[in-house]
Amino acid sequence: MAAGSLPAAWMVFPGLGTGFAPRLTPLARVAALQRFLPSCYASTHCLKSAELAQLVHWIEGVECYALDGSDLGAAVGLLDQLCR
Repeated sequence: MAAGSLPAAWMVFPGLGTGFAPRLTPLARVAALQRFLPSCYASTHCLKSAELAQLVHWIEGVECYALDGSDLGAAVGLLDQLCR
């Protein structure tokens, strides 16, 4: 970990929805990995098995959520509650 950094406590995956108040829904870690892994691809680098194992180990220590809704102010309020 870099000097002055803190470990992550949550992974929040934002999504859009209309017609309902924003909601913060817990995600299973497997579901979070399924959402996260597509963003780990780079044409010049594929995750090696050891790197994937590190990612799996890391995600075991964080809470994972989906944040769906269209009201940004209310969504920020949900995130603020999560931080307390």
